[in-house]
Amino acid sequence: MTLNRLLMRACVVFGCASLCVALSCSGGSTGDLGRDLADGTETDSNTGVADGKGSDSDRPLDALDVLPVPLEGLGGRCVALRSGEKWLTRDSESAYSFGEDPAVAARFTLQAADLQTYLLYDTDAGYLVDAEGVLGRTTRLESDVTLVVDEYISEAEWVFENSPGDPSQYALRNHRTEGWLGLEGVGGDPCAVTLEPVEDCLAYPELSLDATGTIQRTTFEDGTLYGIADIHEHIMSDISFGGGLYHGAAFHRLGVTHALPDCSVIHGEEGRQDFFGFVTDHTGYGGDSLMMLINAFYEGALPEPNHATAGWPEFTDWPNARKASSHQAMYYRWIERAYLSGLRLMVQLATSDYIICGLMDGGGVQPKKHSCEDMASVDRIIDNTWAMQRYIDAQHGGEGKGWFRVVTTPAQAREVIAQGKMAVVLGIETSNPFQCYLTPRPGGPTCDKAWVESQLDEYYERGLRVVFPVHKYDNRFSPGDGS
Repeated sequence: MTLNRLLMRACVVFGCASLCVALSCSGGSTGDLGRDLADGTETDSNTGVADGKGSDSDRPLDALDVLPVPLEGLGGRCVALRSGEKWLTRDSESAYSFGEDPAVAARFTLQAADLQTYLLYDTDAGYLVDAEGVLGRTTRLESDVTLVVDEYISEAEWVFENSPGDPSQYALRNHRTEGWLGLEGVGGDPCAVTLEPVEDCLAYPELSLDATGTIQRTTFEDGTLYGIADIHEHIMSDISFGGGLYHGAAFHRLGVTHALPDCSVIHGEEGRQDFFGFVTDHTGYGGDSLMMLINAFYEGALPEPNHATAGWPEFTDWPNARKASSHQAMYYRWIERAYLSGLRLMVQLATSDYIICGLMDGGGVQPKKHSCEDMASVDRIIDNTWAMQRYIDAQHGGEGKGWFRVVTTPAQAREVIAQGKMAVVLGIETSNPFQCYLTPRPGGPTCDKAWVESQLDEYYERGLRVVFPVHKYDNRFSPGDGS
């Protein structure tokens, strides 16, 4: 059995402590961390924006001397879109088209939504979208948050690829519909696009960092690394509990306006449907107060206002981890501030609770996006943590250039920290890991040695390195801890 697998088994038995001890080791492979993990600063020669001279259409293309345009590191650029002699132009409040007058070309800020994927945000806060094959424009985007729909893909996301006919230009594919951006609309053959640099674009909404300074990379003579370790965090509780109890995401592909919006879509007007938050934030209720809570649950709403629901940019009552616990307090920019202050290791634990989720869902007081089963949340949280790494990479210039790095060995963690970045370890803390309920579910797995080992293998391959086998309730591993 390999050292890595032994560490996994140790984490299952002893929890996080064994992993933190293991970080003192220097063995293990470095995986993909041989890639450049610099800070992502790019030179002007690698911006992917044309120099304004246009291409020489008379010169035949030669695959040996045509350099492909870069697909990453374009975020924040202020550009107009040109295809041949035509420019993408705003026609109306709801449409764009290609025209011949560069003086009226639309100006877009490119906002990274993922690696190679961008939002095109114009000077009047409008987005280029695929409107059923038409080059559409909208100032309001729907999302999984606004619609309370799991894994919703926005029509405003565009994947940038090298043009098939000329890799020195771009082809834009809509992430939702898979349709190509063309001169007459979306869905036919792609047109080759050049990004022409322009000025006076509108900055994309985002929280300020409010932190300055230079990252210190400290390794002592004995090889010990300097930094703060946070070995127990749940940064994606909005995905837990069926996705309908906690409000606010650690990041969102569409930005802060969808990561931290008004919470009334989940918690109801004045927060009167936030029963879980009410109980968590107001402990010690009994007697008449308990009866009030029971009656309110029956009625489907609390009798008095619970909290102001406004999110970004007002933030009236939240974030406030001690008094508004059912709201996001770990947006990626806030985590970045902690990282800049010395945080170098975080254990990110996927958590959920099917009983609490089922109670809220069965009572009809709060919506949900997906199944209440613990592992349904765990699977989504693991995938979303990897997606968060890609998102932060995209904001910093491309793959491997962000400060948030998921690691799978002690050696990787040490290498990341030595480079002045933050190592993130994936784990599970939930009452029924691997569907090992105390009473097996009809049609569910038999929680025997073979099943558990198969699950350990599967999740190990997905990057998991820490497992709490017991949490709150009795399961097939042990009596619950009641916490």
